Amino acid sequence: MTWPRGLEAMLKAKAWLWSMIASILVGLVLLFAGWMFPGDAWKIALLGVAWFLFARSMAEKAVTLVTIVSESGEPQKVPRGRLWAAQLGMLTFAIGVMTQQWNLVIVGIVYSWITAAAMWENLRARLPYLYDPWSEHLPPPPTLMHAMVAISILIECNAVITAATFAFDKGSIAVAQSLGYAVCAIGVSIGMASFLIKRGVEPAAIWCWRHGDGAEESWVRRYIAGNGRDLLWLAGAVGGGLVLAAVAHVYLMAISTMPWAAEAIQAARSRMDPIPGMATAYAVMAILMAPFAEEYLFRGLLFRTLDRQWKAWGGWAAVAGSAAFFAIYHPFLSWLPVALLGAANCVIFKRSGRLAPAILLHMTYNAVVILWT
Repeated sequence: MTWPRGLEAMLKAKAWLWSMIASILVGLVLLFAGWMFPGDAWKIALLGVAWFLFARSMAEKAVTLVTIVSESGEPQKVPRGRLWAAQLGMLTFAIGVMTQQWNLVIVGIVYSWITAAAMWENLRARLPYLYDPWSEHLPPPPTLMHAMVAISILIECNAVITAATFAFDKGSIAVAQSLGYAVCAIGVSIGMASFLIKRGVEPAAIWCWRHGDGAEESWVRRYIAGNGRDLLWLAGAVGGGLVLAAVAHVYLMAISTMPWAAEAIQAARSRMDPIPGMATAYAVMAILMAPFAEEYLFRGLLFRTLDRQWKAWGGWAAVAGSAAFFAIYHPFLSWLPVALLGAANCVIFKRSGRLAPAILLHMTYNAVVILWT
């Protein structure tokens, strides 16, 4: 009588059990390593915590591959796409552990958890049809997987364009980064918007946060006409961007007192300064282009779909997950202020009901940070 809710709870328990068994086995190995290398005990302990978090996300992804045996006794095949999705984050986590790059370890954990949430969203829609897979329905778009695919395409395409330009002409890498990101951002945003429109998702469903029964005025009128409440949100967004930029500046000054951080910051500046037009191109990209694409993808799609999963990710968990996923796509030293920016934009988007204040806050933050530093 509890199908499929009872099965979902059982699979959650199975994921927990798998992660505990794996963590116990890995924990024994780490204890032995700590005994053999006492000087590195703190690193090994840190790895144990990282593994515990990573193992739970991998176990949750593994149980989403559940299938049933057909009447003829043959097990159903798991689609190759789901198998590949279950491994997302694994390579990054492993490389981070083997090379002791803890930022990559964190990237692998966050990516694995968000992927697990996306796969679980699909599983929840498939559970009632396990014995009738031909009748199953995917969750209504936009889904968390749509957001992740779009973000991954944006980052990977920009990396390919930048790498190709760098291989042939290092002097024009600034222009390549700026134009490459612009082209990728516009292409991904338009492509995803077209994809969603064909599946019945109106633009208002992305640019506006629907409250109640969603029976509000058209998104065109809301964005063009405006009212006093909208102006207050926009003014607050500018003020919030200034405050967060000041926090970022204080944070940068604080970490600059640490030798390793100061060395990393100086190395980044030394790589940028000799390149003609790098500062200008980066400013144009960060102020005029990035906020629109990133708010559309990370808040309009990612945060919204996370918040929709109210059992596991709704509310502040969705804010934290979206902010963390947003931060890991930026340089390691900027993770903390960027995560604060992402969290603030999640809140302002949901409270204001519009994406415009979040875009303006993002633009203000980037402009002040770049001009100040």
